[in-house]
Amino acid sequence: RFRGRQLEVVLAALRGEAVLLVSTTGSGKSLCFQIPILLRTGCGFVISPLKALMSQQVSALQLKKIPGSFINGDLGPQEKQIRYALLRHRALKFLYCTPERFDVGMVKPREINEILSCNPSYLVVDEAHCIERWGRDFRPSYSKLGTVRAALGNPPVLAFTATAGVQSQKRILTSLGIPDARVVVTGVNRPNIALARLH
Repeated sequence: RFRGRQLEVVLAALRGEAVLLVSTTGSGKSLCFQIPILLRTGCGFVISPLKALMSQQVSALQLKKIPGSFINGDLGPQEKQIRYALLRHRALKFLYCTPERFDVGMVKPREINEILSCNPSYLVVDEAHCIERWGRDFRPSYSKLGTVRAALGNPPVLAFTATAGVQSQKRILTSLGIPDARVVVTGVNRPNIALARLH
């Protein structure tokens, strides 16, 4: 069953709305983009900052017989070509990559075009707080995702983070080019974490 405001986010995504969900780690944010991608035709692109995280999520999808893959710099040329071919033949439901995968200074233009030629059903931005320039997790390529979205044909954006105040939310939405997106905030309380002060 759905927890918290998951159903609200899923239904908004299925209506084609752009969404920013601010919710604690472990609250089930992944489900909020996985269900819409599964129910729509085409492949959803998931932008993730960590190679280990994307590998873990792809493994979980494959265990459920859901066709997902990732592309990053750790793969050899032949393995990347296999995954690009799967993308071209619409054999994938999920493609995970880092935002740097669209950076001409880091990736060959031919490889970038392989991804840009596929119009995704959704553009998912995981750990969206990385867009913030003042944060220690700032990644310059995250701030270019608004341009990447336009090059992909302006698919609906689903952005997720555990940490973003009101002003930070506005900056994230402006950077992604979705200023009127639905913002869903579930709070930051995590029952399994407590602070104790000892006198």
